[in-house]
Amino acid sequence: GGKEIGLRAVISTGATIVVRKGLLSKVLQNTPADRIVRIGNMAMDNVKILYKVAKGEITLREGLKQMQYSTASTIGGLMGAADGTALGTMIGSVLGPVGSVVGGFVGGVVGGMAGSKIGEKIVDGYHKVKEVTSKAVDTVVSGVKSAVNKVVDTAKSVVDKVKSLFS
Repeated sequence: GGKEIGLRAVISTGATIVVRKGLLSKVLQNTPADRIVRIGNMAMDNVKILYKVAKGEITLREGLKQMQYSTASTIGGLMGAADGTALGTMIGSVLGPVGSVVGGFVGGVVGGMAGSKIGEKIVDGYHKVKEVTSKAVDTVVSGVKSAVNKVVDTAKSVVDKVKSLFS
């Protein structure tokens, strides 16, 4: 709700000030504010997910999965926004300086949204591949167990027959 939005704004502003003053690293000083805000929001989302795990509202596995989506969406959004801004600025430049600014803004927003979705789809793909490979491994393990059990049963049968000869 409103409290969360306020908290996110305070944390984002604080993080931006810390970065701008070079308190984290001089290298980060020129990082664009929108990137700092997105990374801060991602961190807050992940902390909220960990809180749900700690309270037992969701399992650790589900929490990690949600964090994968949050992180991939943020990274995809950052990449998409950068590319979208560049492309929008280039296309908008046909209309002059104002077109460049508007094109860059629109391109950044659209690129960020698209990048976020692409990041989520990458995680979806990862989970599908993981599911298929897990089933394949389970099938192989089951087959190996079955073969080992047959060998053990056969060995027991041979031992029982040998014992019966001496009884």
